[in-house]
Amino acid sequence: MKCSSKFIAIILLLIPFLNIAQENLEIDYKVKIVVDLDTLKGPEDFKQVFSNAIDKSELLTFKLKINNKENKTIFNKLKMLDPSFTKLDDLVINQIIQIEGNYYTYQNDIIHSYNLLGTDFNVQINNIISWKITKEIKKINDYECLKAIGSVKYGKLKGKTITAWFSKMIPLPYGPKIYNSLPGLVLEVHEPNAIIYAENIKILEKPIKIDIPSKDELISAEDAEKKTQKLDEKAEQFLRQ
Repeated sequence: MKCSSKFIAIILLLIPFLNIAQENLEIDYKVKIVVDLDTLKGPEDFKQVFSNAIDKSELLTFKLKINNKENKTIFNKLKMLDPSFTKLDDLVINQIIQIEGNYYTYQNDIIHSYNLLGTDFNVQINNIISWKITKEIKKINDYECLKAIGSVKYGKLKGKTITAWFSKMIPLPYGPKIYNSLPGLVLEVHEPNAIIYAENIKILEKPIKIDIPSKDELISAEDAEKKTQKLDEKAEQFLRQ
């Protein structure tokens, strides 16, 4: 039987992922902010602050670590070492792309750990995304990807519609932030104000150690919203004094 060169090329491309169920992966993601500054209300110097921060957002790198054997992942922002990147830049970007703290997956659970005004939150999230997989296809970094449309049910993007591109060539149900549970690794996400995209995928030989918050530390998303509201009210009262 003769094999076509195209078939051989596909097999060679898939070889690194044939034993993916036992692999440890690290994926670097970058972000592109898509905000129309003309729609912002406020003085010109306010818009300039946003413009400067948006320009520096390309310096940021986010990392997804996967220990697939233990069904564990962690997604977070890497520490910024560039001295030109200020705390104000970080604050502005966080308000736009809304990626704070660590996002964990463990088996079927997703946990969002972050600190707000000195208070630690470990939020156990349920019913995060309702996905609809389409037939639309495009290539991202040589991986054939399918388009999925989802409705977010958690956080500041609650009620918003996002688009994710995932590849069955990497059959892992993970992605950045809370964008999981698709039949392939999510390589690109389109949010209302940002595009999160994979830049580099690395398979590691050594196991990745991921420490998941314990069950007694977890609170529900509903309780987190109530606590956040109280903290926001205290902050507003403090600013008025």
